[in-house]
Amino acid sequence: MKNIKNRKLLAKGIITWVFAILNALMLKLKIIPIIGTNNFFPAANGFGPSIGGIIGSKFGPIAIILSVLLKSNFKIQGGALLVLLRRLGLPMALASFYFGMINSNKKTRFLATLIPIMAIFAFFIHPIGREVWYFSLFWLIPIIVVFLPQKLKIPSMALGATFVDHAIGSVLYLYTMNIPAEAWISAIPQVMRERLSFGIGILLSYFILKTLLIQLDKLLSKFKIGIKEFFEVYETNF
Repeated sequence: MKNIKNRKLLAKGIITWVFAILNALMLKLKIIPIIGTNNFFPAANGFGPSIGGIIGSKFGPIAIILSVLLKSNFKIQGGALLVLLRRLGLPMALASFYFGMINSNKKTRFLATLIPIMAIFAFFIHPIGREVWYFSLFWLIPIIVVFLPQKLKIPSMALGATFVDHAIGSVLYLYTMNIPAEAWISAIPQVMRERLSFGIGILLSYFILKTLLIQLDKLLSKFKIGIKEFFEVYETNF
């Protein structure tokens, strides 16, 4: 029994690091400017959240944080707590957690709605956020997704995950950079296009990764080597 636990723990560690390395590479590709700042969204926004759907809500966020540390060579600049959380990749980590939670069959998946709910509340109580409170209505999408029927869940959960990323990232930028109301208003037309693009990327990443793992499991099973047991620990539905 102890040997089985050790094997599963080793598998968890190896696969988490593999996904961390993949996401670190994606973080280096800057593709879309963030309105109101001098920063850019990386390609990882269309990949990272899908990791939670593959390796689960526990290890997906760990892989995201590790990827941020890898990209920065484990050198994260200090600063206020909220700045540090943003630099550690909290928005994408929570998006990965959300994806993993609603991809599971656990009753606790409804807890995933707490993330966008808290983001809406945090945005509304900020003086600037209160001026453009309607911007936070975008974050009702990940709440609605949780309650959709199963046949609609898979395609929509990628959209829900990217809006969780958007919600947490927006709140952290609001509190750390005090982005003016005009910038939030001007961003509204772009948000849906931007998030649809990332949502499609997350969905494609999820299906490609899952298909590859299924094929790898079939190939290795010919040699009496199975990886399925390890991914079941990660809450993946083969």
